[in-house]
Amino acid sequence: MTWWMVDDALYDSPSMEKVSAEALGVHTIMCSYVGRRMFSDDFDGCFTIKRVELVTRIFGRPPTPRKLRTIIAELTEAGMWCDLGEDRYRLVEAPPFGKFSNNPQLRKKRSEAGKAGGKASGRSRRTKAEARASGENEANNEAHASETLWQTDGKTKQPDTLTDTYTDNPPYPPEAAEAGPAPDDPVRHADERTRRLVRDAYPGRRGRRADADRAVDETLADCDARTLYASVVRYSRAVEAGSVLRRDVPSLPEWLHDGQWRRWQPDRPSSYEWGTVTRDWIREHIEQRVPAGAFTADHERDFWASVKTGTSPDEASQAIVDELTRRARRIETMQGEAAQ
Repeated sequence: MTWWMVDDALYDSPSMEKVSAEALGVHTIMCSYVGRRMFSDDFDGCFTIKRVELVTRIFGRPPTPRKLRTIIAELTEAGMWCDLGEDRYRLVEAPPFGKFSNNPQLRKKRSEAGKAGGKASGRSRRTKAEARASGENEANNEAHASETLWQTDGKTKQPDTLTDTYTDNPPYPPEAAEAGPAPDDPVRHADERTRRLVRDAYPGRRGRRADADRAVDETLADCDARTLYASVVRYSRAVEAGSVLRRDVPSLPEWLHDGQWRRWQPDRPSSYEWGTVTRDWIREHIEQRVPAGAFTADHERDFWASVKTGTSPDEASQAIVDELTRRARRIETMQGEAAQ
């Protein structure tokens, strides 16, 4: 399953001046059509005018063939659809329009970015782990207490209720028991117990075990096992409490690939660094240069993806600052016109 995520910059973008409300409705229904068939082996993501005509018949008052060609021309001119020739089109996944949440290319890009991050920061993590050696006794005691909660007659068992067992910062599984990765290994693999704890604690569908385990391993390129496990537990508690509807809970691989686990990290998650880029660097070069609240978690994910795929931090940060500044000016202009 996938979703078309509408960019929040769409409503006041220049592209909206080129399309009618009816054209936007056709675009929306075709996003649903493409998303439904995205993972079919015989579907390449393209569609014909005839297919658009058939899909739009679901409307109470579908557009006529002549009107439909006008609508398609509007969407193509606005850049929302790409004309491939021979009456074939495809959706454009790019700002300010939107993108599919589970697009294979997007998942591949995030996976490659995560692996690159793990490779570059592997030595840093091991150095920090050695520096924390003096505090290992305390950490091991905490891990042992956590393990006791999960063992019943030698079998792993999840507590019946999360709220009865976990605090705001729940116990963590111990560090992986197996040997660490080779210096050139881009992904830090979890041991089987860590994978099992994450699967068992997750409140929704786990999907195929191989996919879930692979997603856990790739996620560990950006965090340690304790942080990931705590994120899953905190998310489970939110679902149990009704803060997150069960119908909105994606499968475990989707939840990890989309980076949703980051929202549920402990109160004091481990800081993340990439070369010379730190949280303070981002605050100075981006957050302090744009309106308050404009720089969101989605923008930060896009920034890291750009940096990890070869864009310099200065170029990536400047692109985000320029985009958010233009958006703020457009909003001010619209508000001024509305006030007159």
